[in-house]
Amino acid sequence: MDRLLAFLALCVTFPLILLIALIVAIDSPGGPFLLQKREGYKKKTITVIKFRTMYSKNETFDIDHAVIGDTDSRVTRVGRFLRRSKLDELPQLINILKGDMSFVGPRPLLSVYFKRYERWEFQKFAVLPGLTGLSQVRGNGYLDVDHRSYYDVLYSEKCSLFMDIKIILLTLGVIFRGEKAFIREPSPEELSTLKYRYQSPEGRITVGEVIGNAELGGVKSVVTNYLDHMDLSGFDMHIFTYGPSAADKHFAEKGWTVHYLPNFIKFPLAKRAFRKELSLRHYDIIHSHLTSLSLFPLKEAQKAGVDVRICHAHSTTSPKERVSVVKNYLKRFSTKYATHLCACGKKSAAWLYGEQGKDALILNNAIDLDRFAFSPVLRAEKRLEHEIPEDAFVIGTVARFELQKNIGCLLTAFSLLPKEENAYLLLVGDGSERRALEKKALALGISDRVRFVGESEEPWAYYSAMDLFALPSLYEGLPVVGIEAQANGLPCLFSKAVTEEIAIADNVYFTEATPECFMKGILEACGGRVNNTDKLREAGYDIRIEAEKLVAYYKEGNRDAERKLRCKVYRTKIAGREWRFKAPPFLPWRVLIAIAEAQGGLDGYVDEDGYLLYEELESDYREKDPDGYESILSEVTATSGTKIVEDRK
Repeated sequence: MDRLLAFLALCVTFPLILLIALIVAIDSPGGPFLLQKREGYKKKTITVIKFRTMYSKNETFDIDHAVIGDTDSRVTRVGRFLRRSKLDELPQLINILKGDMSFVGPRPLLSVYFKRYERWEFQKFAVLPGLTGLSQVRGNGYLDVDHRSYYDVLYSEKCSLFMDIKIILLTLGVIFRGEKAFIREPSPEELSTLKYRYQSPEGRITVGEVIGNAELGGVKSVVTNYLDHMDLSGFDMHIFTYGPSAADKHFAEKGWTVHYLPNFIKFPLAKRAFRKELSLRHYDIIHSHLTSLSLFPLKEAQKAGVDVRICHAHSTTSPKERVSVVKNYLKRFSTKYATHLCACGKKSAAWLYGEQGKDALILNNAIDLDRFAFSPVLRAEKRLEHEIPEDAFVIGTVARFELQKNIGCLLTAFSLLPKEENAYLLLVGDGSERRALEKKALALGISDRVRFVGESEEPWAYYSAMDLFALPSLYEGLPVVGIEAQANGLPCLFSKAVTEEIAIADNVYFTEATPECFMKGILEACGGRVNNTDKLREAGYDIRIEAEKLVAYYKEGNRDAERKLRCKVYRTKIAGREWRFKAPPFLPWRVLIAIAEAQGGLDGYVDEDGYLLYEELESDYREKDPDGYESILSEVTATSGTKIVEDRK
């Protein structure tokens, strides 16, 4: 829409643009246009086109003597009129036509401003820059830099069609009445409140864990296991779920803030709710556990300026699942808005991320191995509680009663077992299929030997009551319940839809997800318990060890984001060799280049991602050759011939 309107506006105003260009050229020496490199959407460098309003000799920008008003002596006679009427911005219709700008948005700025920016101010780059903006109709040149940034950031958070129309109408008022008539400075409270949203309390890293349905076991259990065992003293944790659940009490006891969202399947509603929450505070990290649906929260997180956005693959899909077509479509975008990729296993990573899955971090569905160890006391307690004979052979599962888990298959397989087996079926969980499953057990004539337990906050107790664990899933990632069952020493029978990565112990079996195959599998998998603790720990399933890795992952991701926040790609020639690297635009380049020349290049000071380790470069040389370092500081002008330019390749 912006491009179409810009094209029409150019057609209408083209004669006026030619006339102004002619007048500017006649009024003072120099060309009629000023082409200036500025920072646009996502800090992408764009070439902004304006009418020249200053004398040519004054076109070099100096941040300490920035020209904003139209009364400065460096401004030409025609320039004063153009600035006052805002006609100097008219050629930027070309920028809008190119897609670099919009009609309304924060004004694009020179990168030299970055060195004075605080972190919250970078939020303005979450939207396209504009011809006019909120700060331009709030006094602009009469405002402090902080106040202009306040309005730019506020616009990026609340932009809408209605707001754009209002700003355009107010801009017409500014043109006719002047900026002074529209001065409206934000109050100190408003400014501090906005800044606070982009600061972690007490310097902590603010993390948002998007769990989704906390009523269901798997993902919620994995996330809770990790958070319970992580050292979170340096973090401010926020949990996003689809509504109240039994887990809320635990979250509150831990001091984590819980936020409720509509299901992301209802995307428009969930998007608005999540966007509103992201506008209330700055998040350093958003970790989405929604697998293919992670596209939606991560897209909003990118718009909100969240630097670290983690997509986590917890499962796959099956053609039998009603939404499998949707999942397979959405997974194409799983990496688009993510900065980091995680998965519970290689199979999930390959399904969600394709080739990029090879680089995903595998975060094992680790557990507290000691808690899930076999307990004879708990075995006796649970069997007594659910009226199961001590000598009975108990087949069990812990799962959501949904299509994915295929519990109906397990009921049919159980009904096919020989009667003399004295077997019982223990089903721990709940879900939308529970009533249908209870009716099926009654129809199969096995309801007297099937125990529907419901959800349990102590699943480890029920594993001890079982003699065999079975999971006939239609599709899976790497189910945490399979690890829990192995930690209890149980023989385990899985469908072939479950990744073979789950087989840590020796007493793990796989078969087809049909009743007949599962019945045979149950008979073949019967056997005693095995102590698998050491094997699981060696395989990376001890939560105490794995939780430390996630803490390090969060901290490293946050450090990388801080480092990359202001960086650009540069190239220069040092010691006869051309170097290309990433770095902030406001470094003491002549000092660093002189040091690099003295050391013969940048070997060892550009990391694997291409970032210049400028602090290490300077400190190493200062320590190695203090006299040489002092000499460089005093004679740095001698290196001014070495050019460093931004690389736009």
